Amino acid sequence: MECQTCSKIFPSTGNLHEHVEFFQYLVRELLKCLAHANPRGEEDTGGSNNDSNIDDDSDKDLAGDLEMAHDDLDDDDWQCPLPACERLAKFVTLKELQRHYATHISCHEVCLTCDRVFDRASTYLHHTCKKGQGNPGESVLRRRKALRQKIDKALNKARILKFREVQKLSTGDLDTNLHRKRRKTGRDDISEDQTDSANGLVNYTANGMPPNAALLPNRLTTDRSGNYDTRGSSLERRIIP
Repeated sequence: MECQTCSKIFPSTGNLHEHVEFFQYLVRELLKCLAHANPRGEEDTGGSNNDSNIDDDSDKDLAGDLEMAHDDLDDDDWQCPLPACERLAKFVTLKELQRHYATHISCHEVCLTCDRVFDRASTYLHHTCKKGQGNPGESVLRRRKALRQKIDKALNKARILKFREVQKLSTGDLDTNLHRKRRKTGRDDISEDQTDSANGLVNYTANGMPPNAALLPNRLTTDRSGNYDTRGSSLERRIIP
């Protein structure tokens, strides 16, 4: 007898019924958990759509960044992008990197033949059941395919994040160098007007008035020779043309 859902073979009809009843029990427990998660029974009125739209936009951004990463990174630069990974050596091919990255991906899979539980994607993908007939069922192949897609997507995101961090570090160094150059230019290249102001000299305008004369204090007067006397003003000295 074969289960129409998971393709597992059972020696008798009774065993098949027990199998089905067990999963029906799991479904009922899952519904209870969902009821606790949404106690008011409120329906999603677009929230899930908004979340899916956000995910779609994020995936599009990640896809664009991945194309940029592929353009900037070397084709043979197959290194694990996780900072916490203890393996620092590069892999020869992308397939080897994908096989390694599966060790970082968690899963919740069960072998339908030997009932072994797997919490690591790499272990589940390379599991060869000794109790099986040699060829995995269709449901197992679907699960493995979905898990490989999950691994590839996680690997691409990790590579993009690493690429972004490298870009930020490069941009930060460039901004720091420009800031230093601007500060150095501000100290060395002092304009002529700034030099004159520092020395207490003011250039006269065409009408014989110093620039911004209207902004100077009212105590600005002229002596007998017609020179402006700025004693007591912000210039703190007499201005001689």
